[in-house]
Amino acid sequence: MGIPSTLSIEGLTTARNKYLTLQALYAARVRIPESVLIASRIKTQEPTEYLSPPLVMKLLSGTQGIGVMRVRDVKEAGPIIDTLSELDQMICLQKFLPNPGEDIRVFLVAGEVVAAMKRKAAPNEWRSNIHIGGYGIAHKPTREESETATKAAQAVGVEIAGVDLISVENEPYVIEVNASPGFRGLLQATGINAAEKIAEYAIKKAKH
Repeated sequence: MGIPSTLSIEGLTTARNKYLTLQALYAARVRIPESVLIASRIKTQEPTEYLSPPLVMKLLSGTQGIGVMRVRDVKEAGPIIDTLSELDQMICLQKFLPNPGEDIRVFLVAGEVVAAMKRKAAPNEWRSNIHIGGYGIAHKPTREESETATKAAQAVGVEIAGVDLISVENEPYVIEVNASPGFRGLLQATGINAAEKIAEYAIKKAKH
């Protein structure tokens, strides 16, 4: 319609589907966990034929940590896959990246890193999402973390993004690219108001 927007339909479509996001990241040579897409399984098959546990199972859409499950034992995976398949849900199966219940959220606007925080999971929880009790502390991203997050946002095609990273042996892996990231936790953790940067970028884009 010719109306300026900070989010393209291509970026939105890719970012809203976790497996399309992974494909875009892989094509751009961004480091990601080993991943497999499953629609169903033969009853005699076990998930270990794809990946060995521990595993992370994700629905293709979902935010705030909803639809993300960790599987430690292969015996747990089969019934979950069967149940989700019965509900016509496709599943992204990923190799679990060892971490102490934390990840790094890098917030970008127009390809520039605005701020970053390290998110820590709540007690008795392994997911570090702020909306389920996690909390953030200010984090100064390394050059590789910043470059990885920037490359990930570009690969998915989103101009405003929250890129989630897990570092394994000092190498950042991208586990999520969010097209509509929350910034309340970021503000509390860093004192940086990402909303101002978003507004400035939106106004600048509208004027052009």
